[in-house]
Amino acid sequence: MGNRARGQIKIQNRNNKDSLRKPSRRIIGACGITIFLITIMIYTPALKNSFVWDDNEYVYQNSYIHSLNIHALSLIFAAFHAGNWHPLTWLSHATDYAIWGINPFGHHLTSIILHGMNTFLVFLLVIQLMLKGQTMNKAPSPSSGPCS
Repeated sequence: MGNRARGQIKIQNRNNKDSLRKPSRRIIGACGITIFLITIMIYTPALKNSFVWDDNEYVYQNSYIHSLNIHALSLIFAAFHAGNWHPLTWLSHATDYAIWGINPFGHHLTSIILHGMNTFLVFLLVIQLMLKGQTMNKAPSPSSGPCS
């Protein structure tokens, strides 16, 4: 009977440790969405800009992004352009080029959305790390000591 009760307590503790209460999840979700929207709002003025800095090399002069076929994809992931190897950047530009062409608005919009999503994901990562640290640093309760 004693072993059975301990097993039940462990299951209850595991469920309590790994889950948040519903109101906490709502608050975390609302904060994450707010952070996403603030990031989007901060970068929105970039939609009015044209291409800048290395965009000549990465967009105008980069023939690897001008189509999304198997050959272009193999070049995106294997070749160097402008002395750099940035396959995910080029894949993003190739997708933008397929959707928007050479319109800087679309390229900037994609970048802004990616920044917002990354900010949201970093927020969730920080929350997870804080929760993990909280459970790892939790002192044992007096009732679970060796004398009880």
